[in-house]
Amino acid sequence: MKKRLVAILIIIAFASSILTGQETEIPAPYKPEEFPRWTLDLRRAEIVTFGSIPLSFMVTALVYDLTYLAIDNVNYNDDPDLYERASYGSHRTQDDITNLLLISGGVSLAIGLADFIINKIKEKRADRKEQEINEQRRNNRISTADGETEN
Repeated sequence: MKKRLVAILIIIAFASSILTGQETEIPAPYKPEEFPRWTLDLRRAEIVTFGSIPLSFMVTALVYDLTYLAIDNVNYNDDPDLYERASYGSHRTQDDITNLLLISGGVSLAIGLADFIINKIKEKRADRKEQEINEQRRNNRISTADGETEN
């Protein structure tokens, strides 16, 4: 009895939402002038920073493991706990994992900052080039208005 009542209530809820649903218009796509340039730059830096976290964590962990293997000259017979941890493949402590997360976060932040700086440099170069082209066009118009011929 309870199952039928629950099923009927669910059907009524879905049917009422379908019947009372509003017909909405499709929103217009965003226009380039709708957002300031700095917000777009900030969003790109955020995406690059958070998107690079998995890769930077994997690279950081790999470098950490290789460094651990290269530097570790401990005699496992002297420290049985170290031997047991190494035999299970987990030589990382909680502090090591915290350090890996902090280092990979810093690396990701550096990647995002580097991307931001590179894009700013590219934008300035493009603006400078556009200004030079506009200056050349303006000079050509002035010289043709004086009766000189264009080259």
